Order: sequence, then structure tokens, then C-alpha cells
Amino acid sequence: MKRIAILATALLATAAEAAELRVYGTAATIEFRLWALDGTPSTGQTDGGTDVTVDLACDGMSTAASTNDYAEIGGGVYAVDLEAAELTSPIICLSIDATVDESVIIETYGHASARHSTVGWLTGDAFARLGAPVGASVSADLQVVDGNVDDIETAVGALPASVRDLVIEDQGGGVSLGCALAVALAYAAGDLVTTDGDSTYEDPSGTETRITGTVTSSGNRTAAITCPSY
Repeated sequence: MKRIAILATALLATAAEAAELRVYGTAATIEFRLWALDGTPSTGQTDGGTDVTVDLACDGMSTAASTNDYAEIGGGVYAVDLEAAELTSPIICLSIDATVDESVIIETYGHASARHSTVGWLTGDAFARLGAPVGASVSADLQVVDGNVDDIETAVGALPASVRDLVIEDQGGGVSLGCALAVALAYAAGDLVTTDGDSTYEDPSGTETRITGTVTSSGNRTAAITCPSY
């Protein structure tokens, strides 16, 4: 490794190095910047085949050249693709041999062996659950919600006329309870179509338009509702 002790590199190293966050055991691309001796971004540098060292414990004991070489993205910014096996540690240190040597610290998340088993409220299990097929966890829950919306719409239609037709807003000809519920369901769970400032909200089944709205260039909105005929 080239050891360069000049004022420019000392100034570059004064800022605390922020760690990159990556998913444990999942291949990822790591970006970094390389610098010239005068402290400006350095372009045109190439990897000689062993210029990126991966230290899986950041202790200098578990080091190996990265599987892939780094390549320039542009403007002195470079990137290296790390394989999944190169991200199987709580913390990983990359050392890049260049005109001015660079380093990157990576912290992993989303696994019991990662540096952060959770990120905020997400756990490693949540990442798998978000892509689960119908019948498993999150996507199944969404199907249940959709079914519940359909049940509510059916239940509103089955209300006694004396309840469903109760006027709860007497302006504009009167809005009944049944109409208000249908409009609310369309807004909350129906299909939204927007074209040139005009928006329409359809019922959850996508067969009837419940709300038609227009927003002018000055930001004024007009809206019309269409009540269902039970």
C-alpha cells in the first residue's frame, strides 16, 4: 500500500467517517470517491486486480482482495460490487489502494448476526414478509382488508332504507348516510384516476365513479359526488 503523508490527505481525514448501511449477506454496490494529491476528485483511476481489500472484522486479521474490481462512475466517483459472502459480518472495512488511499466502513443490518438486527421498527423478518405471496403475512393482510372493504360496501346496501336514506347533510339537495359512506369508501379504498388536474375516485370494485374533482391552475378545487342507487 502506498503511504502518503501530506497536508491534503490529513485535511480529508479530519472529518469523522460515517458508516454505510447494507443488508447482511446480500450483494451490494459500494460507492466512494478517490482524490488526487491536490485534494481534488481524481478521475481515470483503475483497479489493478487487488486494489480493494475486504476486512470482515475490521481487525486486520480477516482480509482478502474483493471478488470484483472497482470501476469509475464519473467525476472521481467509483464503485465496487461486493458479493453476498463479503457482507457477512457486523462491520466490514474496505481499503482502496489508489493515488490517495481511501477506506469505507460498512455496517450490516437485517440479521441476527448483523451489527443492527433492526433498523428503526423493521426487523430482518419484516423484509421477507413484505414480499410474501398471498396467504403469508403482509400480502395476506392486504387481501383481508380488501375483502373487508367489499363487506362494508355490501353491508351499507343492506341497511334498512330508513337508516340508509337518513339525510346527514342538507346542502346541495341532501346527502344521505348511505351516500356518505359510499363516497368515504371510494376516497379511502377506491381506484384513483388523475388526468390534467381532474381526479375521479371509483368505488372499491372499480365499476362506478363516486367523486369527480377538478383543481384549477390557481389551486381551487371543485368536486361532485355521485351517490349509489341501492
